[in-house]
Parts: sequence; C-alpha cells; structure tokens
Amino acid sequence: MFLKANAKINLFLDVLRLRDDGYHDIVTVMHTIGLHDTVYIRPALGGIEVEMMGMPKELNLAYKAACVLKDKRDNLGAHIQIKKHIPIGSGMGGGSSDAARVLVGLNRLWRLNKTEEELLQIAALVGSDVPFFIKGGMALAEGRGEILTPLAPISMNILIIKPKESISTKKIYSILDEMHYNHGDIKGFLENCHSGELPKLACFMDNALETAAFKVLPSLENIKKDLMENGAAKAMMTGSGSAVFGIFHDWDVLMSAYRRLKFKYPFVYYTKTI
Repeated sequence: MFLKANAKINLFLDVLRLRDDGYHDIVTVMHTIGLHDTVYIRPALGGIEVEMMGMPKELNLAYKAACVLKDKRDNLGAHIQIKKHIPIGSGMGGGSSDAARVLVGLNRLWRLNKTEEELLQIAALVGSDVPFFIKGGMALAEGRGEILTPLAPISMNILIIKPKESISTKKIYSILDEMHYNHGDIKGFLENCHSGELPKLACFMDNALETAAFKVLPSLENIKKDLMENGAAKAMMTGSGSAVFGIFHDWDVLMSAYRRLKFKYPFVYYTKTI
C-alpha cells in the first residue's frame, strides 16, 4: 500500500514555558498542506525495515512508530520505503507525518483494529507532533503539542521557501529561553480564523520562535521580505524553521511570485492547505 504523508504549517505558535521534564508548553495552530512524502508499505517476515535515503532507520521516527506499534508481536513484519519531498529540517513536520502514516498503514496491514483514539495515544509516545498527523486538517495543539482540538480547515494559497541551511530546534528553544519575547494572541486568532477576512486574521498570525531563529539565521528575514514584496498577505516561519511561507489572496499573484523567486532559493514550492 502507499500513503501520502502531508506536511504542515504553523499558522500560530506561542511558547508558554519551560517544563520540569525539559520540554516546553506551547500553544499552536497547525494546518496540513498539499506538499507530501510518499510512504510505501508491504508485508515482510518477522522484522521491520525502513528505506529512506540519507537516514539510518534507528534515527527515523517512522521506524520508531513501527516498533512501538509492533510491541512484542514477533510474528509481525513490514518493509517501509519513504520517498521524501518535504525538506528535512524545514519545520513542516515531515518526519512526524511519515510516522503517523506508518501507524495508520501498519494498523491496516497487520489488522490490529486499533481505534483512532488508540492510535493517537501510540502516536504521542513516538513524538509531540505525530498525533496531529493521524487526522491532519487543522487543529489547535497544546501541552507539548499532543493535546489536540480539531478546527474547521481554512482554504489558503501557500508559497513555501526554504533556504539551504536548517536550524537545530534544540538550539532555537535554548536561545528563546534566555530572551524576552512577545506572546501572540491565540484568542484573537481563534476568533478570526473563520471570518473569511485574511487581512484581519493575518494580524493574529504569529510565531514566537522567529525571534530566536532570526538570530541564528538572519537570512530568514530576507525571505519574509521577499514574500511580502511579491504580494503575500502574510509571511512567517513555520515551526522552528527554516522554511518560511507566504499566504496569498490571489493564485495568479502567487504564481507570479513563484516565477520570480524560484531561481533565488533552493526550495520554492506552491501548494494549498488541505
């Protein structure tokens, strides 16, 4: 079987506090987009193999997800092949999305009959963002990102730019912990996210991690500027970076921006929210 593992963007992200366990409490709104990896799964005897160019399976969340789901069932096996299209280190959740699709696919392949709620609980053991990708769409995420409240999706035209460089999530959070930064207005975002007025919603779209990320990689500010100067209604970093996305009212304006910027950066991709 093959499954699409969709990327996500963060339309809102605020970091509330450092927890005693070393993680951070956050509040974020995530939305899946059309950009996706492809996960191929076929049965195998007695073991789990994950094939993904450039990454050992032991470091792959998809492999971890398969092992957690398999548990102590020695008779279960699978061969998993992941074709990457979501850039690694972009803040778009590619690894988490791959892991979620593996859980869904193996639950079907192995006929485990796990409910969605059970898969969500297993996904939380694999990684903070993995539960979101079990359902996708749009959701408010709290805690470490595993406490989800589904929201009605929003239709948006998206242009994504990722520079060559990536950023360490751990480094971004460590810098942020030493900084004073403004907290976004999640209440305002939620009150306006389905108003149909993008300029009004854009006022409440915010990513607290940008402040730290721009210190590590100042070129991200130039990407935001390029997107805004080429017609974006809003431009911001997704997750802990290093991808930056712009939201466009008009598809023709987006395509014009794409044609101008695609030779300037190594990864420029147009898509929609789904």
